[in-house]
Amino acid sequence: MNDFLNTQESRKNNRTKNIVAVIVGVVSFVVVFLAAFFTTRHLTNSFFSKGKHNLVTDEMKNQIAEMNQQLPQIIEEGVRLDSVALKGEKTMGYYVTLFNFDSEEIEFDTPAAKEAILQNLRSNREKMRFFIDNDITLLYYYYDENKKLVSEIRIPPSLYK
Repeated sequence: MNDFLNTQESRKNNRTKNIVAVIVGVVSFVVVFLAAFFTTRHLTNSFFSKGKHNLVTDEMKNQIAEMNQQLPQIIEEGVRLDSVALKGEKTMGYYVTLFNFDSEEIEFDTPAAKEAILQNLRSNREKMRFFIDNDITLLYYYYDENKKLVSEIRIPPSLYK
């Protein structure tokens, strides 16, 4: 009978050990899973938020490189687009030369030029989708025939959206 009781006691202890092992295993799995989940989520969010910024910057660099391959180019009579440059985070600069324009003799009408730029941007919303969606600021640098800077026009996204 003692053997029977010892066997029963031994089985009870083994079952208890097995239950404790299962509980420890489940808790360990949950802890590891949650740690992995939140770590992955944090890293993914950091990667993708950083990634989106890098994607925008990379797209801007690609657009600038493509445009500069075709420049300089006369865009209308007396106006040449010389180059385009990345001017900081989410800012593109356009360098324009005005032929037959001498800033020593004639004053450049910056407000009229800015309004013309804004009308052009607003009338081409679909072509401007990348700029609108990513809040890109546009800078226009106008030079006269003597290569003297005559005007710098800044167009924040709030003006052309």
